[in-house]
Amino acid sequence: MIEFAPIGQVFKNWLFGAYSKIKQNNLEKFRSPIWEKPWGYLESVILILTFWLISIVITWAHPISLKSLSFGHHLVILGLIGLSGLIVFLIFKKAVWYAWLVSLELTIVNLLAGLFLVFLMLIFEQNSFFQSAWIKTLQLDNISSSLYVWVLAALVELQLSTVIWKRIFNFTKKDFVFVLQHTGILLVIAALWLGASDVEKHTVKVEKTFAPFIINRHAENFEMVQMRLVDFDLTYFPPKLAIVHVKDTLQGIDLKWVWSIESKTSMRFKNHQIEVDTLLVPAIPIEGNYYRVNDLGHTQAVRLNLSSSQQKRQAWVSNGSLLYPSVMASLDDQYAVAMLKSEPKTYQCLLEIEYPNGQIASKLSIEVNRPIQLGMWTVYLTDFNAQWGDRTDYVMLEMVYDPWLEIMYIGLGLLVIGSISMLLWRA
Repeated sequence: MIEFAPIGQVFKNWLFGAYSKIKQNNLEKFRSPIWEKPWGYLESVILILTFWLISIVITWAHPISLKSLSFGHHLVILGLIGLSGLIVFLIFKKAVWYAWLVSLELTIVNLLAGLFLVFLMLIFEQNSFFQSAWIKTLQLDNISSSLYVWVLAALVELQLSTVIWKRIFNFTKKDFVFVLQHTGILLVIAALWLGASDVEKHTVKVEKTFAPFIINRHAENFEMVQMRLVDFDLTYFPPKLAIVHVKDTLQGIDLKWVWSIESKTSMRFKNHQIEVDTLLVPAIPIEGNYYRVNDLGHTQAVRLNLSSSQQKRQAWVSNGSLLYPSVMASLDDQYAVAMLKSEPKTYQCLLEIEYPNGQIASKLSIEVNRPIQLGMWTVYLTDFNAQWGDRTDYVMLEMVYDPWLEIMYIGLGLLVIGSISMLLWRA
């Protein structure tokens, strides 16, 4: 009789075999005397920890703020790292530490160090005013802009730059994919590392009177503009009617008895027939009736034809507004027809921009989910005064400054092209 080994035992044997192969391949590197060529994992860990401790001591002795550097400064730093990689390859490629700089061991240790920093960011709340003094001293509350992250990221970028130059100077067809992918990784890491202190987000409330806002924040002479709301346009989804219990009003609505006026103009509920006669948007109530008037605090209203075995009649239903109460049409002692609040479908506004020289720029139109560019800022329309609807007295804008976004896209594009090229090459 054939006996099969338990699945757990098979997996255990496979895992132990894989571990034995990895251990056999790397055992010599761990057993070799420290600081002998070539440097391996142990030397990488010691050097990374040393760089880290030095940066912590420097931060403790004299706190350094790296947020004051501008986008232009960061581009210079990235260029100097690229130039340093070229110099290291051309001049120091026979040095002992050069082989370590371009080694797989250093790459793995750097990756683990980066994951450890991400773990610290999950433990300590970032950019918080309520952290203890020692956490602030070690910059654990602002890890992305700390000196030790800069040291680690600069080392990773120098390593990538060096290996890229190494492949370029010994270029073959097989190096095409390598150069593309590693250049993409270099740009992505640069955008995440250097861009962390460049990205800014501000929420701005723009009313119908001019209010100042700085659009070129990193310029030597700040460029300030005045913004005001000129016009606002709001489009709603078609209103919905619902059968509600009189005692519970709008609580616990059964979705089975909710329908859109646009998709269905009649509904049968028990022995009641409900038909839409007239929809008024916008409307205001006058002496018990509703009229199509676009006035302050307007609402939505619909006239229904209600019929049952006992009677036929007409009744108005409205979802109300800031100035006018909602109105329901009763069917019997227990149930009534109500109109639900319509949800905004899309909205846009017209902004007027005035620059310091007094010149009024052409009015800019911005729509929700369709941002515009204002100076160095990407402007998103995010909210408005829902109580006033299309007569809102203000809008909320989110201003985002991210000069590294294009560089991030270029890096990701190079990674995608490199990956596709690799698949085509293998095919």
